Amino acid sequence: LRGPASHAGQVEIYFLASDAGYGFKAKLEDMYTKNKKGKATLSVPKGAGVLSPALVYDPEEDFIVAVSNIGRMLVTDLKEFPLLGKGKGIKIIQIPTAKLKTREEYVAVVACFSEGDSLLLSTEKQQLTLKPDIIDNFYGERGRRGNMLPRNYRKVQSIAVLRDKAEE
Repeated sequence: LRGPASHAGQVEIYFLASDAGYGFKAKLEDMYTKNKKGKATLSVPKGAGVLSPALVYDPEEDFIVAVSNIGRMLVTDLKEFPLLGKGKGIKIIQIPTAKLKTREEYVAVVACFSEGDSLLLSTEKQQLTLKPDIIDNFYGERGRRGNMLPRNYRKVQSIAVLRDKAEE
């Protein structure tokens, strides 16, 4: 059974991101603290927020998907992102600065997935399953704008990764 990296005798790794469109990989052990007040791991630009961490299964082979609140989606290689102890990270998806400042556009969700996996995008009213051949249409270089999702599926609230059964 394929599980997170920690079960394979490796370190557990997460992808940390801000809704400003920046992110990086971090080891879980680097996020522990002895201080009562916590530890600053992710630097977030002024006016931006923090996204839920995404579990990384294979830091060299996985992909990262980012979806903006207006429905732009970009899939890129996870290996392009650094493994850091703390920081801002590097650009995942391009969000115009003016639109980010006014909160007109920002990153809504990120997720990590492996080749062959499908993605279940959930909006307020409906769900859309993207099979691997459809996901390929959203693949691009890190820091690009991304492609628009179908009209009724642009307000994505969450992404669930449907694991490829052949890998388990």
